[in-house]
Amino acid sequence: MQKDVEGFARQWGGEDYCAELTLTFAENITEKAEASRRFNSLRSALVDLGILSYIGCWERQKRGAWHLHLIVAFAHAVRNQPDAKVFLQRVRDAICGTAENEHKDGLLMKRGFGYIHHLAPIRKTAARFAGYFTSYLTKTWKELRAEKTRVRLVTYARNVVRCASVTFGWNGPRSQNWRHRAELWAKSRGCQTPEACIKKFGSQWEYKHRKEISDMVIPSYRSNMCDIADNFRFIPFEEVFQMGFVAFQFWHKLRIKEGLSISTLERNWDGTVIRCRTDRKAAETPF
Repeated sequence: MQKDVEGFARQWGGEDYCAELTLTFAENITEKAEASRRFNSLRSALVDLGILSYIGCWERQKRGAWHLHLIVAFAHAVRNQPDAKVFLQRVRDAICGTAENEHKDGLLMKRGFGYIHHLAPIRKTAARFAGYFTSYLTKTWKELRAEKTRVRLVTYARNVVRCASVTFGWNGPRSQNWRHRAELWAKSRGCQTPEACIKKFGSQWEYKHRKEISDMVIPSYRSNMCDIADNFRFIPFEEVFQMGFVAFQFWHKLRIKEGLSISTLERNWDGTVIRCRTDRKAAETPF
């Protein structure tokens, strides 16, 4: 979750375009299904406020009431700009409504929320905010673990590029590259099978020699996805686009995760544009 929050800030232009939005209910909503239903009715209206995307974390208080904490991305800067405070105040008025109308003209009251909310730019860096943001997840998990119930505590907008996953992919591109390197390392030591490696180097041979294995150079990759997993920093947009949509999505996700541009061509150490495998190998050569 922390990795995704940090990647979220990179995806939408940095911390200056991200803010924290906390939503509360006027009633004591203790049913998670009802809380989620009300938020689903609100999501479509967020775009009209200039909110491009969000990641949400549900918090349940000791009295049983649900709150929703969001990190949201705006198209307009919300800090370090002369008009940032004016922009945020305009958004607050649209969300909360006016006191003259008892806040009934606000978006929250119309969608089943209470008008009391919190909207402010995130403090300091995204990494520090990620730790604070995910503390709600830990707190709520402690509240729920005695009830033996399954509820979804995290919600993502569909356009969020996730940087981490709790699912282990044993046959993903990076896992395939690791096994390929382990095979090359074993054969360079005279072992043709995993059993031979275990007999010669012990049952934990991959762990004990992980540094040497990770340094092995793969002469030719077994698929485009494996190539991208190792060389996404050096493969330009034009080349990966010809590999197909799935390969492009994988390349795009890795570039966003590392905070790299998806349109600017990378260059070799000598200034030439990287367009082929030979150039990429040259770029990996130490200066």
